[in-house]
Amino acid sequence: MLGSGKPEDEEWMRATESTYKEKFRGWVGFNIPISHRITAGCDILLMPSRFEPCGLNQLYAMRYGAVPVVHGTGGLRDTVQNFNPDARGGRDEGTGWTFSPLSKETMLAVNDNEQALGD
Repeated sequence: MLGSGKPEDEEWMRATESTYKEKFRGWVGFNIPISHRITAGCDILLMPSRFEPCGLNQLYAMRYGAVPVVHGTGGLRDTVQNFNPDARGGRDEGTGWTFSPLSKETMLAVNDNEQALGD
């Protein structure tokens, strides 16, 4: 994980990395080379941003072949089109998934939808 925000979330990342050294890395703050390495190596990029006037990470994710899952705000809403496997006669359409409002429940509902499509 890479990012910053609420102090309790930052502390959670530090504590989780300390506890699970071989399974979890948490970088509090921002580092461009690290962000590209993370994005290039992931299948899904979760961006639960409260505010995002433009957003480049979701575009990088699409370029690297990762699926962006974003809170529908600002530039994230403008650039990520919801995936629809039935569009265009079953030939798929869309670039990722958006969720709104920003809550754990709506984010998990998107995850449930992704898993259903993989079955």
